[in-house]
This record gives sequence, C-alpha cells and structure tokens, in this order.
Amino acid sequence: MVFSIRKDETFNEKLQHNLTERFKRNRRSMNEAVHVSDITSGCIRKAWFRRKYPDDDTIDINTALHFLRGIAYQYALTLLLELDSTEIPVESKDNELVGHIDAIIVEAGKECVVEMKSTNTIAHFDINHTTFKEYLRQALYYLVLSGLEKAYIIIKYEQQEQRFYKTDKHGSKHYIRERSQRPARLETWEIVLSKDSIERQKIEAEMMEAKVLFLESLQSDNVAKLPRLTGPARYIKCRSCPYYDKCFNKSEQDQSAIEYASKVGILDQLTLDLSAD
Repeated sequence: MVFSIRKDETFNEKLQHNLTERFKRNRRSMNEAVHVSDITSGCIRKAWFRRKYPDDDTIDINTALHFLRGIAYQYALTLLLELDSTEIPVESKDNELVGHIDAIIVEAGKECVVEMKSTNTIAHFDINHTTFKEYLRQALYYLVLSGLEKAYIIIKYEQQEQRFYKTDKHGSKHYIRERSQRPARLETWEIVLSKDSIERQKIEAEMMEAKVLFLESLQSDNVAKLPRLTGPARYIKCRSCPYYDKCFNKSEQDQSAIEYASKVGILDQLTLDLSAD
C-alpha cells in the first residue's frame, strides 16, 4: 500500500486558465457600446487601453481568487436575500451606453437596484472614499438608466480594518489591528434618487457627458482625449497598472482632458453636502 501527499497546482492553474478564457470572451472591442463600468471604474483611460491592448491585461492567481470570492459572495446573497432577478441589462435611449445591474429586489411593490461589492482592502470606506464614490456613481447611473428610484450597495469587507504603523528598513509595510477598528463584515448603503429631483437630471447629464467623451475617444482611436488619474489615486492605482508605460510615456493628454478632470462633479458636491450635515 502506498501513501503520498504533496502540493498540487492543478486546480489553481485550471481556475486561472478558465478565468482568462472567460475574460477573453467578454472583452469589449473598440467598436462596441460604452459600458457603465468604463466610465465608473476609477480610470477611464485604463478602460480605453483594455479595449485597445487587451492582451496586456493578464489574469494572475490573485485576480482569480478575488473573482472566486466575489462570485461566491454574490451567489450566496442572491439565494439568502431571495433577490427577484440578477444580471439585468439596461441601456440608454440612444443605445450607446449599456450595463448590467447585479440584482433587483422588490419592496412594497417597487423594484430597487442592488449592487454587490467585495473588497480585500484594510481601509473601510466612508462616503468620501474614492472607491466608495465609484460604487455610488455606478449605482446612481443604474438608477437613471433603469428609471428606478432606490438602490442598495452591499459591501463585503474581507478583512478587519487596520492602521498603518511603519515601513521597516527593508521597505516592508507593517499594520496594526486595534480593538476599536471595524471587523470584517457586510455593510449596506441605501440610496434614494427621486425621478423629479434636480440631482437626477445633473447625474444623467454627467453620465452622458462621460459617455460621449469615451465614445469619441474610441471612434477617433485617441486616448489623449481622456484624463489621467491625479492626486493619491495616481500613486495608488497607476504604479501597478499594466498600461502605465503606454499611458504616461507613449501617449499624450489633451488640455481639454485636464480641464475635464478638474471639474467638481455632481457626486462630489452631493457627498460634500452630506459630510457637512
């Protein structure tokens, strides 16, 4: 009788391979409609580069595992919350902007948008956090496109909140978990945007402006029309981006793109008003 035990990478390799093939099938070309995620996912230039140079955006095992956690989380929530429908397609009246709502739930006879997010970050979000604003902008755009008035954002924090402590002499960063910091958890935000509100009109105008800008950059094959990230976001996101060299060293940025990025958007105004209250 033989007994053996060893590590085996077969399933990891299969997961990574199958996920890569799935991403390849779902990649958007330069000729396809603008997707809501193109204009809400943090960097509009990266969305352009992903269409232009899809092979540069590779899938590693960390991405595969994050996807696996996310899809398992969405599947479980869909069952446990008894959500009425999932992956609901929506589009603008001109058919130039499309998207998929994660789920719909019915409350008191009215449909509500449900967006489910999962993050492995050690910093938990407030309404002024850049990532939370991306989640919020996506939910608001889906409210406008669907004609609905209420949305829920459900965020699953994979880790307990941690505080940065120091960087040692080897360059390694150290963090502290304190009892007062928030644990790994689910957090839900309710968003209401009435159909007759002036805010809804402003959000729709902002959404369509971003759609037109991205569409023009695709049609002209010119990324210079789109703004680069600035401030802390540039340091956090750009340094690990596979398109960094193409974005900063091999392409330009028009003055109009810089001016577009410098504008204070309706979402920034709304969150600023809420923070003041």
